[in-house]
This record gives sequence, C-alpha cells and structure tokens, in this order.
Amino acid sequence: MPAVPWTPWSQANALEQFANAHEKLSLDLKQTYELRKPGQKYEIAKDLAAFANVLGGTLLLGAKEGKDAAGRPTGRTAEFHTLANAAELIRAAADAAALCRPAIVVAPEEIRLTAIEAKSITGRDEGDVLLLALNVSASLTPPVGILVEDTADAYKFPFRTLERTRYLEPDELVLHMNSHERRMMLVLAKIPANQAVRFWDRTPISGLSPVRTGTIEHLDPDNLIVKLVPTPPSQHPFAHVPLAFITAVWRDEQSRWNITINGAVARADRDVAFLPEGGR
Repeated sequence: MPAVPWTPWSQANALEQFANAHEKLSLDLKQTYELRKPGQKYEIAKDLAAFANVLGGTLLLGAKEGKDAAGRPTGRTAEFHTLANAAELIRAAADAAALCRPAIVVAPEEIRLTAIEAKSITGRDEGDVLLLALNVSASLTPPVGILVEDTADAYKFPFRTLERTRYLEPDELVLHMNSHERRMMLVLAKIPANQAVRFWDRTPISGLSPVRTGTIEHLDPDNLIVKLVPTPPSQHPFAHVPLAFITAVWRDEQSRWNITINGAVARADRDVAFLPEGGR
C-alpha cells in the first residue's frame, strides 16, 4: 500500500474523493445493510472495527462496486443506490460501535450528489443521490474487538487488508498490541505519497547520521513493516524495515520529514538491506 493518508469523506470533498476512489485498505463500498436481517448489527461492527484496527477508513453506503468482464470486483463505484433510511443507518452504526472494545470513533457524514454529479462518476442516469459515509478513526489502543453475537464476554478482532476484511488469529493478537509500532505506523501513514523523507540510521560504526533521502513505497499494517526506497537508488534499491526499529518520525523546522531507525538501511554486502543496531 502506498503511504497515502486517509482523508475522511464529506460533502465538501466527495467529488474529489470519487475521482480517485478505489475500494482498498481505507475504503469499503457497500450498497446498504439490511437492518431487519438478524446479525446485521454485528456485521456493521465488524466493518467499522476493521478500519479502526488499521489506519482508519470510510464505509461508504449507497455505492455499489462494479465487476469486470470476468466477474471480478473492480474496486470502483459502478452505480449508486440512494438511501431512503440514512437516519436509521446512522443509529444502527452507533449501536454497532457500542459493541466494540475499546471504544471506536465513528463520524457519519451525509453526502448528496446531483444527477449530473452522479452520472459523471458512474456514467449512468442515477438521479439525485443520498449517500452515507461512516468515517472511522484509527484506534490508538488496538486491537479493537467486537462482541461475538449472542455472547456476553467473547470477542473477535477484525482487520482490514487490501483485499478483504479478515479476523486476526489468536497468535497474531500480540503483534498488534505493541503501542510503539502502532504509533509509528499511524505517523508514517500521514506522510504524503512520493514525499521525500530523510532516513537516519543508528549503528555501532557510524553512530547517528543522515543516510540518504528517499520515499515510503509501502506501509504494511498486516506485517508491521515499511518499505523505504532511497533516491536515487543505490546498490540496495530498497529496504524492508520492521516498525519495531523505527524510533522516531517527525517534521523539522523546514517541514522535511525525518525517520530515525535503530539499524542500517543499507550495507556494503549484497545480501542485507536492513541490519538492526548491533547486528552482524
């Protein structure tokens, strides 16, 4: 996933968002929820908590994802289904959020599109459209669990990936309980795509020194690693660095992004692109 910051959807930015809207880590397109259907409250809770457990995201109701000629999802909005029960869906989302522990922050935003605006997005004669964006902030204290249906003290932990929402396995929970790695991931996600950053490494040989400038090509919340690419590429064109070794991320007085790493981003030998401090 490119390091593209998530921006909550609103009436003011909806058209701009649709220009690049693609179902991904921070966006889920859904026609609606059948609120009279059993278990829907838990389904909504799963979808909301999955965003809170990663980088935050938007559940966009009233937008249906398209499929290609082979029947595979395209990730793009193919048609709209205006919502007649937006107020009821907002109440249902609040009830669903109450199933989450720790608590999550969900900000609903109604989005209205004119017939002309809707057609510019899907190419269809949709008429005026009312959508609902459920914006979910990233949780600072994950993993967020949802109460299992019809139980009082059992929880599942949904997790949003590029392809789908899945549940964390028991042995994965500890990986997402590290507050330091969580903080580093959320700060790195704020760095705009293709934004130049300065990498600083800390090694027994060189101490703390600027290594080079580069960009963040990939931030992987599932495996808790970041892919750093130097500019220009050197003998080692990239390095996969565990978030556990990122010690600080900040902007200096010149608004440059800086990353400090406990280890070396590159080495002289060809087989190592990242070496923890003190490693050989």
